Parts: sequence; C-alpha cells; structure tokens
Amino acid sequence: MKEKELAAPVRNVKMVVEYDGTNYAGWQSQINALAIQDIIEPKLSALACRKVHILASGRTDAGVHALGQVFNVKAPFPVDDDRLMRILNSRLPNDISIKSAETVPMNFHSIRDAVSKKYRYFLYNSRDPSAWLARTSWFFPAELDIDRMKEAVRYFIGKHDFTSFMGKNSSVKTTVRNILSFDITKDERGMIIFEIVGEGFLRHMVRNLVGTLTDIGRGRMAPDDIPKLIAKRDRSQAGPTAAARGLFLVEVNYK
Repeated sequence: MKEKELAAPVRNVKMVVEYDGTNYAGWQSQINALAIQDIIEPKLSALACRKVHILASGRTDAGVHALGQVFNVKAPFPVDDDRLMRILNSRLPNDISIKSAETVPMNFHSIRDAVSKKYRYFLYNSRDPSAWLARTSWFFPAELDIDRMKEAVRYFIGKHDFTSFMGKNSSVKTTVRNILSFDITKDERGMIIFEIVGEGFLRHMVRNLVGTLTDIGRGRMAPDDIPKLIAKRDRSQAGPTAAARGLFLVEVNYK
C-alpha cells in the first residue's frame, strides 16, 4: 500500500448491512460462537491496516435476520465509500451483504442517534411446510384468526411497561418502551406478516409479542386480555416466544 494511502485521515463511515442470520449466533461477538460482527470486523481491519471496532444500532439474536442493520466505524480507510463497500462485499460470505456506505460526521453514533426501528416477522400459516421458507419464517400449521390478532395489536401501541414480553436475563434501565405502529397482513400463500415500529425494544420483545398473538389467534386468549398482561408485568403470563428465524430487522431511522 502506498505511503499516501497509509496517511489517510480517520473518518466515520455509516454502513447498512443485510444478512441471513441462520448460521450465526446473532450480531454481537461472543465467546465460542460465530457472530456477524466476527465476520465483518476483521475485513474492515485489514482494509484500514489497523484493528477497528464496529458499533451497531443494536443486537440481533441467533438466527435473526436483517435487511437494514446499521453500524458505524471510525478508521483511516484509503478508499472512498463506494469502493470501500465493493471491496468489503467481495470479501464477505454470500449471506452477508453491505447495502450502503456513507461518510458521516464524527459524532454520529449508531445507537444513541437512532430514533426508531422497524421489524417484520414472517409466520407461515399453512397445513404443509415449505422447504423454501424454512430458514426465513416460522411454520405454524394451527389455524389462526387474523381478525382477532388485528384487534389485539392496538393495545400494544403507545408507551407501556413491556416486562411481560421481555426475555430472561435482561439488564436494562427501564422496561418501558414506545410502540409507534403495529400492523398485520396475510398474503395469498398464507404468510402472516407482522410489522412493528418502535422507539426501542427489549430482548426477545418482538418474538414474545408475536407468540402471544398466536395464542389470541387460536382462541387461547381474548384480544382485551392484552392490557391485563401488560399490567401484570409477568413474562410467565404471556404467550410463547416465536422462532428466531421469522424475525427481520428491516430499518433503523435516525435524527
């Protein structure tokens, strides 16, 4: 590498990445497991000729996918944003792809500056499984009443204490979260799509909301049981945790 390239100034690059999370232990590096961060970070370190640390908008669990995960990295990259993205993509496996790279102000922070996130959950509601959809949706053969589920989601919208829908071993300052919108649609294949936008989410929260909605769709709970579940602040009272493979982080919005 040329001397002038080694002297490139440090800049803050914001990247949007999509990935199939099937083969990974989530986004964040951890002991004795392969995470998305473990794949991307060494590639960027090689391009910067120094060890770098990437900071993502948040974690995704093992098996969860992303269409629009955001991270930023500060490093003296010797190439422009477009070339950086293309070189990085040429070195990444087929299940991870950088969708955009943009130099941003040095004070941009992918966690602190995020104002909302959008998730989609895919539930394949059919009598027979699909080989093509097995990695990216939760196969659910029991009959579901989508109208009951649509009636229930309105109780989740707004600011609530979502302790009843929080995963175990969570460490957070507050369990209050603000849900901005929550919609359910069903396509001709039988795929039920849950789309939820919120200012932030607790661990396993989206999957626990979806699991609870399946109990409502099966008649095990009533839609108006949701306010009672929220008030109890007891995870054991809500429904099951939906499978990780159906969840996608779609978009992170910033100030």
